[in-house]
Amino acid sequence: MMAGPGVNMLATRRGERAIRLTIVAIGLLFTVLWFVPLLWVILTSLKPTGEILTNPPQWIPSEISFEHYEKVLEKPIGQWTINSLYISIVSTFLTIVLGAAAGYAFARLRFFGRNFLFWLVLASFMMPFEVMLIPLYRMMGDFGLVGNRWSIILPSVAGPFSVYLFRQFFLSIPRELEDAAAIDGAGLWARFLLVVLPLSIPACVSVGILAFAENFNQYLWPLIMSTSDSVRTLPVGLNQFSPSLQGSTNITQYYGMGAAAVTMLIIPSLIVFLILQRFFMDNVITSGMKG
Repeated sequence: MMAGPGVNMLATRRGERAIRLTIVAIGLLFTVLWFVPLLWVILTSLKPTGEILTNPPQWIPSEISFEHYEKVLEKPIGQWTINSLYISIVSTFLTIVLGAAAGYAFARLRFFGRNFLFWLVLASFMMPFEVMLIPLYRMMGDFGLVGNRWSIILPSVAGPFSVYLFRQFFLSIPRELEDAAAIDGAGLWARFLLVVLPLSIPACVSVGILAFAENFNQYLWPLIMSTSDSVRTLPVGLNQFSPSLQGSTNITQYYGMGAAAVTMLIIPSLIVFLILQRFFMDNVITSGMKG
């Protein structure tokens, strides 16, 4: 006997449910793998020194201690935080402006070599930043910017990912909207600023979140450019609490201080993401991989 349509539909629903449960289980597994180390760092920062390197490991501290945070705060954390926020905010703003302009040019304008230049932008993804260290350092030296916050800001604003993401998003916007504005007399810049950009808030937020997190947490380039506490960023400053940089004397204490420093470092980026995550997810869903 042949199975009726009701049986086939029931089997299809069961198959879809099994697929959804599998996806949820995999997602939960990756969430746990990501969250457990973070939870361990936070709990370590709140443990008394004697409970950090125990065998077997002690997950829950017997008492909440803020001694490690107090020792970290003896350093000029305020100045380091201001430097990091200033650099991150300015870099993020410039990244959005330049990325949106370049992405719009690649998405809408017709000019010689457009496709070649766009593929060149994509090819820059494969170039490690370390390859550019010496040329960038010499360039900043020629401009007299070594030891200045702008020496950290300028190399980060020309991000190829922002150009790529904006281009993909602009391609998803109906061209008819711009054509209607052009009929009303709007020029190129007017169409870009008054029609396209207001529709691109999810893309701007997505680029902003990623750029802010990257600039706030970057370490190598600010380490090279930071010559004093007036320029030093939070990741560079807090690195001095790393246990690997200490001697054998009281290294357990530096594990707690290092955990406290890492916890303080992740808070700003986490707050920005939690506030703007709705816009970030909207852009991930709507922009896709439209070519």
